[in-house]
Amino acid sequence: MNRIPQARMQGHFETDAEGETWYRLDDIDAVEPFFMVLAGDNDLWAFVSSAGSLAAGRHDAEGSFLPYETVDKIHRRCEHTGPRTWIRVHAEGREPWLWMPFAPRLDGRGGARALWKNLSSTRIRFREDCPEAGLAFEYEWFTSAELGLVRSARLLSLDGTHSVRVDVLDGVLNLVPPGVSVLLNNTMSCLADAYKWNE
Repeated sequence: MNRIPQARMQGHFETDAEGETWYRLDDIDAVEPFFMVLAGDNDLWAFVSSAGSLAAGRHDAEGSFLPYETVDKIHRRCEHTGPRTWIRVHAEGREPWLWMPFAPRLDGRGGARALWKNLSSTRIRFREDCPEAGLAFEYEWFTSAELGLVRSARLLSLDGTHSVRVDVLDGVLNLVPPGVSVLLNNTMSCLADAYKWNE
């Protein structure tokens, strides 16, 4: 991983069910964002912020399909660029409520957040627990020669003993359509945004 900004963040090695060895950083939202590179064996590039947003594309900056910007802007734009998930939880005995994993926490509530990166830097995983619902949500970025940049996501039961009904809306925000150059996106962002909405 790139430079870790604060010593208070706890990290350790962990092996998952697929036999992959990962370095796991807990309480990722308690530190300043930092940058990671997602490695691959083709012309696809991705720079991922620990805040959740990213820049990605093929070959060079003009081939970007998520906006190519400076690192400070990538860290700050986590609310409107990159993955976003909304989960409505229907738990027994209470009104449904909305859980938005990795969204900014304005009330100070929420479960543990962690960041995992495998030793070869070809996979980056984000995870958030929601003890209130007994669930955990995690998503992962990796590259594929056939598919390009791939994001997989899964919802897990924390204890496996009870069932919860959920409605899930999941996707990626601020994709750059073909034909929008870095210059156009950076200097005429309102026009570029209108083009994105139209597409």
